[in-house]
Amino acid sequence: MLKDVYQSREKDVLLKQEQRKEADWFKNYEKSQIETSIAQQNAEFEARAAKESAVRKNHQMDILKQMNEKDRIQRTFLQEKMYEERAAKLAELDY
Repeated sequence: MLKDVYQSREKDVLLKQEQRKEADWFKNYEKSQIETSIAQQNAEFEARAAKESAVRKNHQMDILKQMNEKDRIQRTFLQEKMYEERAAKLAELDY
């Protein structure tokens, strides 16, 4: 009878140890899953931020090109106008 009590107690202790091991394993498994998920989300965020930065930079470059082209056209127009005025004054002086 006493032997049965000790065996029963031993089974209970072993069962609790096994349950503790399973709980620890599950906790570690969840922790690793969460860490993996966080690392993946951080990588995706950094990739998205880099892509958006590149898009903004390209957009800024396009705007600068447009401004430079507009300035070039304006300078060409003013230069042609100046040449025409100079030619008109020279023609007036020769006349």
